[in-house]
Amino acid sequence: MEAPPPESGKAIVNKATIASLVETVRVDKASIASLTAAAAELTKITQSALIYIVLGSFMVSWSRFEGMLEILIKREAAMSDVHAVIICSGLGFERKASIARSLLALHGEKFKTAIALINKIVTDAERNAIIHGLVDQSQLNCLGFTKRSTDQKLNVKSQLFDAPKMQAKVQTLTGQLDRLGGILGIPHTDVVAYEKMTRSLASSSPTAPNPPS
Repeated sequence: MEAPPPESGKAIVNKATIASLVETVRVDKASIASLTAAAAELTKITQSALIYIVLGSFMVSWSRFEGMLEILIKREAAMSDVHAVIICSGLGFERKASIARSLLALHGEKFKTAIALINKIVTDAERNAIIHGLVDQSQLNCLGFTKRSTDQKLNVKSQLFDAPKMQAKVQTLTGQLDRLGGILGIPHTDVVAYEKMTRSLASSSPTAPNPPS
């Protein structure tokens, strides 16, 4: 016997269902494409912002280094908190590092490793090129730093950093600071306390007299 023909009502329902499913798939494909584009744009923005976040981490780590140098100068010269802040606030980091090395050298060979480490930190970090150099923002996800110096002739050096490369520099600096702090007996907590003490002087320290007119 031949199979009975499908009922016309059911055929119409099935066609409508299939059409609805096809339309749903189309909508889903459009949604997926939209989400994919949005995710790509978000990734682009995140990668672009990450280099600035890591650059901020570098600046914080470098501040820790300068704080350690000031604590060392204060301790070796037996200065009070206020005297140390007054003297060190007028020094660039090169002078702080130079004074710190000279004070450590008074102990003979005892701090030879610390002196060498201070030199290495200054060299490896390339702080001046990053903080004072011209910044190139033309390349996606990267920052270029151009350092200029004049010593008998003009010297120009340019470096390009993406987030991973800058992060590696921060990690190296952090490790060096941990080691230096261990040698000198200046843990990170001491640097935090020194910064807090310095900040307290904003409202409690006496002001200098006005210079003569």
